[in-house]
Amino acid sequence: MAKMTVKYAQACKAMKELGFKISGDAENAYSRLIEAGMIWDSKIGVWLKLSDEPADPASPLVRIRVWAEKGKAGVLAELVKEGLVYYGPYDLVEMSQPYPCRPPKQNEERIYLTLVRRKVRDG
Repeated sequence: MAKMTVKYAQACKAMKELGFKISGDAENAYSRLIEAGMIWDSKIGVWLKLSDEPADPASPLVRIRVWAEKGKAGVLAELVKEGLVYYGPYDLVEMSQPYPCRPPKQNEERIYLTLVRRKVRDG
């Protein structure tokens, strides 16, 4: 039996409302709800139907987090950037400095890349 967290208890309630059979596996329940067009809102502690929520337009930006061993994230971020900018249709908007991770992952770091799809030039 899955641990009865607020998220899982609300998942069981939402599944019952949708007419789904409740399984003992929380991850399976979450996956089934997501497939049914729902998303967990941890701030208010309920599963929301995405079709009922107003949607902002999609961002034109592509954001990528490169997470690796200290000293290697920069090289890997450069490779990702090169692949998308040189070989792909993207322009780099921003590349962050390396951010150290908190314990117990302090031997790792992350770099954030922000890119935008290159405009097609006429002519």
